[in-house]
Amino acid sequence: MKGIYSLILNCKDKFKVGNLGEMRFEGNYIYVGSAQGPGGLKRIKRHLKIAEGEKDTRYWHIDYLLGNSEVLGYCYAETRKNKECELANKLSFLETKYDFGCSDCNCNSHLFSIEESDLKNIKKTLEKAFKEIGLDPIFETKNE
Repeated sequence: MKGIYSLILNCKDKFKVGNLGEMRFEGNYIYVGSAQGPGGLKRIKRHLKIAEGEKDTRYWHIDYLLGNSEVLGYCYAETRKNKECELANKLSFLETKYDFGCSDCNCNSHLFSIEESDLKNIKKTLEKAFKEIGLDPIFETKNE
């Protein structure tokens, strides 16, 4: 099953992120990712394992952040079209971490800082963005 996804993260740390160097992360973030490659949406499980310390591989920018974050929830939708950048564009009204997670496209960022801490409101923001690009999202929290 292929698609796109967003991770909702909480982080309070400063650390090195691959070639981007040392960066500070404080608060809640939404990360937008693509699951068009091998394994498709199983990529979300890989990310959760890194966040839980069960996997140490650091390949993408998000891997560095996950090792220092708590995943609060995630949202995903099935699609064979790569709509990752469209979704990132719909979230661009949020503050961005410039150049994060977008080394293979022309976006400014695929990581967005969100002041909101209520997961219900974050879910509404994500559902709206997914629906605006023609997808029906599924939202899951850490406790589900």
